[in-house]
Amino acid sequence: MEQRSLETYVDLLQPIDGLFAAGAADADRLQALRDDVVAAFARVENDPKFIAKVPAEEAARRRAGEVKRRQETERAENARAQAIRQKKWPLDVTDLVIAREVAIGMTAEQVKVAWGDPLRINETQTRYVNRQQWVYGGQQYLYFENGRLTTIQRSR
Repeated sequence: MEQRSLETYVDLLQPIDGLFAAGAADADRLQALRDDVVAAFARVENDPKFIAKVPAEEAARRRAGEVKRRQETERAENARAQAIRQKKWPLDVTDLVIAREVAIGMTAEQVKVAWGDPLRINETQTRYVNRQQWVYGGQQYLYFENGRLTTIQRSR
């Protein structure tokens, strides 16, 4: 692929839609052009020099999208915190679960709300004790006895 300047890639974006609308006769050439533009943006998307060259409308659209995503995330987190508070757990446990943290003594339900479902659960049942190992990503393991968190293991 030949080297092109960033300005060239930005300039290439505008005619692509027109070519599709006109039903370009050379579909392979159009696809190659589109692939070049996509690859260029993938390489320079976070480059400050490139961001300065993006048209003002695109920059405004990106900012608006980021604001909207942040607002949606904040709404979802507030709804999650509200639902957790309704469970009437002890205040210290409630605060930990909202912060997505776990602590010895938590119930399996509290841990699931805090960290989500584990990747895998290994279980050992004896006559008097039910032991579980919950496996999470990042080499994190939680151990339960009869439904209560007894051990937190993190590999480094």
